[in-house]
Amino acid sequence: QTGAAGLPCTKVMLAERMYMRREMYISIMLDRAAGGPIFIASPAGGTSIEDVAEATPELIFKQPIDIMVGITDAQSTYLATSLGFTP
Repeated sequence: QTGAAGLPCTKVMLAERMYMRREMYISIMLDRAAGGPIFIASPAGGTSIEDVAEATPELIFKQPIDIMVGITDAQSTYLATSLGFTP
């Protein structure tokens, strides 16, 4: 937070506007049940993943991550194809 006087702005970033063709949801979270991180993905996307999980739980894909191994190629391929990408 700045004070009442603020701070001078010396740079402005400009970027080309891009239009999304589709939304998806991808997250890595700590999961108590899995005992570590878990990769969660859904092709339904959007900001309300809880609503997606309630209405269409078959569109939520989860993969626990072994912290000693990391995300494997097989897990990456599974999640990518679950999201609609082709390997």
